[in-house]
Amino acid sequence: MPIVRKYVRQARKYAPIEKRIPEEMISMKEIIIYRAGTEPMDRAKYRISWTTSMEKAQWFYDRALHFGSPVCHLYRGVIRPEQIIWYTDDRNEKEVMQYGSVRNIEEIAR
Repeated sequence: MPIVRKYVRQARKYAPIEKRIPEEMISMKEIIIYRAGTEPMDRAKYRISWTTSMEKAQWFYDRALHFGSPVCHLYRGVIRPEQIIWYTDDRNEKEVMQYGSVRNIEEIAR
C-alpha cells in the first residue's frame, strides 16, 4: 500500500521519536508487541495496530471468539522503537501503531 508507506514516512519525519513514544521505550533495543487478528501470519506485519500488553491482545482474541469470528490468531513479534509510528494508551490498550516493521512474528497458543 504505497499511500500508507507515504504517510508513515511523513509521520516519522515530522514527529520526533520523543513525541511518538514514551521516554522509557526510546532506549530499548527492541520492544515485544502482540496482536489478535484473523489475518494469516504472513499478513500480520502489515496490520497497523499492535499492543505491548499480552493481556490486552488476549482480550481482543477472546472478544473475537465471543462475537463469532471463525478464525482468530494471537501473535507476538518485536519492533525497534524508531519504527513505531505512534504509541497511545488513551483507551488503556497500550497501542503501538506501525506498518510493516514487526519482525520475528510467531503465533502464540491460546
